[in-house]
Amino acid sequence: MLSLLQLSIFPSPKASNPVSDFALFPNPAANAFDTGHHSDLTREALADLGFSDTAIQVAQVENWLVDYYSNREVGVDDSIKSDCDKLHSDNLFNEASVKNYWDRFTFNAKAAFAEAARSNNPRQVLALLGMSLHTVQDFYSHSNWAELQSAPSGFYYSTLTYFDAWNRAGVKTGKASSNSTPGMAPHGGYSDGMNHDWYGKPNWDRAYVLAYAGSRQWANQVRLWVSEVDPAVWEQARQIALSSKQLDKLSSDHNAAYRISEWVKDLPGDEDGHWKGKGSGDRASFVAFTSTWIVGTTDSDFVEDFKNRSWHKLLSGGLQGSLDLNVNQQPPSPAPPMTVFPIQKNAVFLKTVSVKDLDGIDPLPGDDADFYAKIGIHNQTFVEATQNGRENLSPP
Repeated sequence: MLSLLQLSIFPSPKASNPVSDFALFPNPAANAFDTGHHSDLTREALADLGFSDTAIQVAQVENWLVDYYSNREVGVDDSIKSDCDKLHSDNLFNEASVKNYWDRFTFNAKAAFAEAARSNNPRQVLALLGMSLHTVQDFYSHSNWAELQSAPSGFYYSTLTYFDAWNRAGVKTGKASSNSTPGMAPHGGYSDGMNHDWYGKPNWDRAYVLAYAGSRQWANQVRLWVSEVDPAVWEQARQIALSSKQLDKLSSDHNAAYRISEWVKDLPGDEDGHWKGKGSGDRASFVAFTSTWIVGTTDSDFVEDFKNRSWHKLLSGGLQGSLDLNVNQQPPSPAPPMTVFPIQKNAVFLKTVSVKDLDGIDPLPGDDADFYAKIGIHNQTFVEATQNGRENLSPP
């Protein structure tokens, strides 16, 4: 049921003057579902399991940091970037590669969550949950799984996950821009390649539904892994208790995930926003905001958990005891089994057909309207990407 639709025309909080670039800014290239879609999927999956808003925001921030540090060119240890690059489900060119990747990933994940539970560390559980959900969600965005799955008779969407049908013939993912293997389908960008990263790509909606089903199944499996060691740690993670300082930092990080993704733009390149597709990029605002977030503030515990405590390397194989996500080798022992998790949900898809500024009300001289949408469905709000300087548009 649709409970609220609000289309607002407001001036975005963009920088009014150009600001000098800094070399430490993230490269605008995208490797995943755009940040907004990752954020929505993570909230949907965890809200269904009774997670608090605070706990969900921790997972959303850690989910975003996988992309952020994959694209950060300088100012961070090279090993962080190389390990993050392994967490996007890319460069899996045949069924064996896909299976080896997921067998190794689930082996690492179960061990990491068990250790977090034994250490009585609910924040680590949330961090690992957000990071690992990124990998799960990317698989459905970066692969041809949406094209391989036919919906059951009488239904429009399939919710059959990889773990439900791991031996599906023909499954593969696209080639990341950093991979030089010839003859493989590229991940691509806004309008080309295998990806289903935003609304404008064919079968985006099917990939999104499959990613939701995969996220629900994965979160439930994590619940089982953690609870097998200590159920109390799972409950603490669901209702995480943070100090007032940590809450302030979390709010700043959560806003950074939105603003950096929305405003990212390279000149004169094609990158023009990666919150939810193209059109929201604003270089001056991006540089002004990012310089403040990176240079003007100290790292939060959540950034430290990723960058310095290196919890993501428990998943990627960058820490001793975890398996490298080498797609050419099976793991040394069988992967842990995944529990089937049936999805019984109704999908609601709302499409804006067209928008037009009839009054010329943008208060900035010489500027056109900056449209964005806030959509409420049940108890979740979906914030769409601002379309900068567009007096009329027809979204894809």
